[in-house]
Amino acid sequence: MQISTNIHLCEEANERYQLIYSSQNYGTFYSVYGKFEVKNNTLISIDFRLINFKGVLNLGIKNVTYMGFVVRYVKNPIDTPKEGLSEVTCAEFHMEIEALNTKRLYPFKFHKPIPISEFKNNYFCISRNLVNTGKKEGKDQIFDSEFFYRDGIRPAYEFGGDHLSYRQGKNVNKDKDKKDIDDGIPKDPGGICPRGYAKIIL
Repeated sequence: MQISTNIHLCEEANERYQLIYSSQNYGTFYSVYGKFEVKNNTLISIDFRLINFKGVLNLGIKNVTYMGFVVRYVKNPIDTPKEGLSEVTCAEFHMEIEALNTKRLYPFKFHKPIPISEFKNNYFCISRNLVNTGKKEGKDQIFDSEFFYRDGIRPAYEFGGDHLSYRQGKNVNKDKDKKDIDDGIPKDPGGICPRGYAKIIL
């Protein structure tokens, strides 16, 4: 992988929030940081903190689920020295982000602490899922423009199918070997907005 951010897993970094994900929804730019608790060379817990930087609508963290280690194939941008695909092993977390959610701090504790040696040469991945607020008729004076479209007095149209998948970054390309490929020019810190990668440094 040619473009990513980094996180440090060590006791010396226990009290520091490290950038793990950035994106923009509803016109609001926000970032998620992680504070990693390492003890006796094992990862105990992560405190996820979301900060809304720009925009009029606040977002929060609804839920975080640890998915274990997964393999992903990331397409490198054409302007980097190494074109083609990078195969990366990721410790992946599914994160639900929701508009008008006031929860900015989400403590996450592993059911069983993970030896940090298992993260060596791997990546940390946030796979973001934007939660539908269901506000399509201007309920509470809020219209959910990420999931619905409106134009005057006509009934609101709900995005679906390939269009919704594309907007949410959920579509993947399949190569001849049927590998899931993250496509597109990388942003900070991942290939597409709904996903962010960070190289793990022990």
